[in-house]
Formats: sequence, structure tokens, C-alpha cells
Amino acid sequence: MTNWAKYEKKFNDSWLKDPLFIKWLCKADNPNKAYCKLCKSELRAHRADLVRHRDSANHITNATATAAHPTIEFFQKTKCTALLTRVIEPSLFQQQIKDIGDGQFSLILDESTDVSCQKHLCICIRYFNIRKKRIVSQYLELIPVVETSANDLYEVLNKYFIKINLNLSNCFAIATDGGSNLCGVRHSLFTLMKEKNEKLILFKCICHSIHLVCSHASEELPSNIDYMLRETFNWFKRSALQRKKYLDIYNTINDGGDPLQLVQLSGTRWLARGQAVARI
Repeated sequence: MTNWAKYEKKFNDSWLKDPLFIKWLCKADNPNKAYCKLCKSELRAHRADLVRHRDSANHITNATATAAHPTIEFFQKTKCTALLTRVIEPSLFQQQIKDIGDGQFSLILDESTDVSCQKHLCICIRYFNIRKKRIVSQYLELIPVVETSANDLYEVLNKYFIKINLNLSNCFAIATDGGSNLCGVRHSLFTLMKEKNEKLILFKCICHSIHLVCSHASEELPSNIDYMLRETFNWFKRSALQRKKYLDIYNTINDGGDPLQLVQLSGTRWLARGQAVARI
């Protein structure tokens, strides 16, 4: 009788966590056997046999071939991404271009810089969709740009519409935030587009316009008002002791309750002045 027959071994569950075997070893139906997932073969449930199998030429070949293949999770993710970017997105975009066709449309344009300092021109389009029988507003494209002068933006916009086979002359109106490079009176994206379509209409963002009105109106106020609004916020923001005194005064005046936060002035949100005054 051999030593193996005399001392029969059973599968040790701790082997499944052993770094030497964790990637390929699993239990077999027979408790006295182990199973290699890579070689698809049963082995004796003996550690020495498992180590020898791991170092065998056939196992090393199978392990190398398997390592070159992506995991199921990676494959599923890349497959989903490929379906979205190569099938669904192009199909939806082609349908969008078909819906626009030779009809007239208006554009909503804005240029901005992201956190990586990359500048973009965002384009949204508004048109009558014959298929849906209603006016729709849709995102069209986000185009990376380097320069944002009127000439540069017009060149980028014109090239893009040629690329997607839409006639930019069919644009009867544009809406912008009021930037001089987009809608300045003398030289802007609007004036360049108007040379191709003299009936082009300009719509400025009402929110930006109201902010500008408030900005100019605030210049007529005494400077000490702005100073008081700005420094009141700063005085309590930078000191825990002063915030505690503010809490005590607030509780005394208002018979308890949580104090309202003071509003900070903004260099671009001029309507915050009204909120700051009302809060004080």
C-alpha cells in the first residue's frame, strides 16, 4: 500500500485563500480531489501536487494566455461604452440632423473654460420637429476651442456645420450671454453671422442683462454701503468668537431660534446685493 493510499488527503479550504493557488484552484466534486480552472483538470488534494502543477509547463502556458484576456467586468464596461458611443449616439445624432433637415433653427451659444483650462463652445439648437410636431430645444455639440475671439468662434462654428451637413444660413436667431465676442455691436460672432443672413436676430440672456442693470445701479449708491455689506460678512466669517456674539445678539432680538447666515457679495451675481441687504 502506498503512502497516498494509507494517508488519504481531503481538500483544505485554506488553499482557496493561498496566494499560490487563489487564481486557479477550486473544489472538485470529489472531496479527495482539487480542480484547476485554467487547465480544466482534477488533481490530488495534496499541497505538494498542487505546487508541482502550478510550476508545470502546461499550467504556465494557460495562465499566461488567461492573463492576456480582459476580465468580465472590464469587458462588460467597455462593451457598454462602445454601444453608447459607436451605435446609440451616432444613431440618435443622425436622427437629430434628419429632423432638422433644411428647416430654419435658432442657436443657443456660450463659451466657457472648464477646470482643466480647456475652453469649449457649447451649442444648443431649437427648431420645429416635424416628426414630433412641436418645437424642441436640444443639445447639439460641445466643441473644444483654443481662441475665443469672434473670428475664431465663427470659423469653428462654420466648419462644424459644414461637417454635419447643416446650412448655417438657416439660422434665424442666436441667444448668448451678452459677451462682446459673441454679440458685440461692431465685431462679434453675431455680426459675422449677420453678414451671411441679414435677418439674423439676437437674443441676450435676460438674467445677465438684469445683473448688468444691478451692477450699474449699485455704482450710484454711496461706497460705504458696499463696504458695510462686504465687511459685515467678513467680520463674522473669520472669527468663532464674533460668530458667538452674533448668535447671542440674534437670540436676544428674535427670542431664540437659529440665526440666519449672512450673504456674501459676489462680483458676478449682482442680485446678491438685494439678498445681503435684506438679511442684515
